[in-house]
Amino acid sequence: MTSEQIEVTYKATTPLFCGGSTSDITEIRVSSIKGMLRWWWRALAWPRYEGSEADKLHAIHHDEAELFGSAVRGQSKVILRLLPPTVTPTTLRVGDTLSLDGKAVREGARYLGYGVMVAFDNVDKQIKAGQLTRPCLQAPLEIALELRTRDLEPRQHALLVDAVKALGLLGGLGARSRKGYGSLVLQAISQGNSARWAAPASVDALVTEIVRLLPSAAPSSPIPPYTALSARTRILLVPGREGQPPLELLDLVGRELMRYRSWGHNGKVLGFDREEKFKDDHDLMKLPPEQRRAHPRRIVFGLPHNYSKKPGDQVGPGEDGDRRASPLLIHLHHCGTTPVAVLSFLPARFLSKGDEATIQVGSAKAGGRRIPIARDPALWKPIDDFLARVLDPRRKDVFGAAREVPR
Repeated sequence: MTSEQIEVTYKATTPLFCGGSTSDITEIRVSSIKGMLRWWWRALAWPRYEGSEADKLHAIHHDEAELFGSAVRGQSKVILRLLPPTVTPTTLRVGDTLSLDGKAVREGARYLGYGVMVAFDNVDKQIKAGQLTRPCLQAPLEIALELRTRDLEPRQHALLVDAVKALGLLGGLGARSRKGYGSLVLQAISQGNSARWAAPASVDALVTEIVRLLPSAAPSSPIPPYTALSARTRILLVPGREGQPPLELLDLVGRELMRYRSWGHNGKVLGFDREEKFKDDHDLMKLPPEQRRAHPRRIVFGLPHNYSKKPGDQVGPGEDGDRRASPLLIHLHHCGTTPVAVLSFLPARFLSKGDEATIQVGSAKAGGRRIPIARDPALWKPIDDFLARVLDPRRKDVFGAAREVPR
């Protein structure tokens, strides 16, 4: 039997909403980290396997179970252990306010934190914007892991190490991790007393590390059947200013997304005239449910979403499950003292039935109907347009010049 021990260090750059044994506890759990390593392992695996879609799916499922364990394949070949933290992390509890520079986080950070914090003041209920509805661990905090592997073939070992890197270059941990919360930044990979990997100290070095993870598949390759890296993956880097808190940069990205997506109130979004990029979505959802013959274009940012509290104004995946996570992932990295927002667009089959899938626009009881999903690639245009907006230096919020990772 061959074995290896690797130590990995991550740093969380944004508040981490990771569930504990009860709803009022937040803690870092080995099972949560292992689950995210499996997710990134699958995301990296798709372009590295060959054959038909069915053959690739079967092989990936088999190899994942063999590496990480399953009821059929037995114990995992990878054992994870959390190492004691050097500093005890600070916990914010339900009702505490997530703040930055002594003030509640701004609208963009709250927008990306829907579900874990209050978005707007509610004077009647004496609830203030930024108050947490779930506890979190404050950033920055260090997470040190020990990985013990056994009997890994070179290919298995390489893909596992790349999953470790992908989690710390593109991903995060806990609730709202796709929206930038719980971002994990890989600091080091070491074996014994020898360093095997060091964190990129510049944006150029970060680009180099990300490029090493990207597939070289031809652009004509079919879209993946699940969220994975592919030839159509797009990754943008948005640097902030030196010394800027990552949470502040996350807020700026959230504000830009709000201006792009939102209808606003009284014709305004964040004090600016609304842009009405999705006026057709707004007009569609103002129709009586039985008159809707299309679905909102914004479904591509994830489902379900609601246009009001009325059942008839809810949009969901139809018969294909109850949700579809966003294919646009936000990660807050650190290069030296400069924060960098990493936006990863991983287009994949939006729902399992592909072009035959339907979207449920409104509750069936309220006269809603199933609408055929838009076809690829037109379906993805709203996200591609948002990425083009981020790359445009004329955007309303000022941060560093964005750049796209080359393919």
